[in-house]
Amino acid sequence: MRHLCSSFELRQQWSYNNQMYMLGSYIISKYARMTYPRFAMERIFHRLNMTSTMFSESEASKDGKLTQSWTKFKRRIPTWFSDEQVLLNVGAGGVISNVEDLTQWLTTLINSGIYPPTNETVIPESVISEVTTNHAVIHGKSSGLFGSVMGYGMGWMRTSLKGHEIVYHTGGIPGFSTIVGFMQNYRSVDIVFSDLSVPLTPRRYRGASIGRL
Repeated sequence: MRHLCSSFELRQQWSYNNQMYMLGSYIISKYARMTYPRFAMERIFHRLNMTSTMFSESEASKDGKLTQSWTKFKRRIPTWFSDEQVLLNVGAGGVISNVEDLTQWLTTLINSGIYPPTNETVIPESVISEVTTNHAVIHGKSSGLFGSVMGYGMGWMRTSLKGHEIVYHTGGIPGFSTIVGFMQNYRSVDIVFSDLSVPLTPRRYRGASIGRL
């Protein structure tokens, strides 16, 4: 990392990158004395009963439920994250999950880090506040209903819809696109998965959320 040159000066311009998340997973593995996948499984996934969530493509495919991905021209796309690449890419993305498991996770986030079925604090409320609070500006000016001021925390984007705050993030690798988010004041969560190589844009997600307000 020390040899990489910055595209802009600090705070000069918003520029998203995944390298720091890759570095973050390495730091966790170093000081926790275990791999990042094991850390996440033991500290979060197992405690939230996320039994179908993992990092291994070969493990996920054993029960036959792992979906395939396709181009918009209906051509099959090979799985992009192989088991050999997990430790390198896992910090930036690589969680294999489903809607049921992610509902457990998001429900815990909007419940101040407490997992409702067990009433156990899995994620400290102070941590949730820190990662969802904007620390960088993405769009500094409002440009209408779909273009409010937007910032970035630690893995979450925060913006507003008709004056209602929404926290979300998109994700994607070749063949898969995702959007997950929540509206704390309404205790509402949203999860959208796609196995087509077509990006799910934030505008579409925010538009769907507006329809429920």
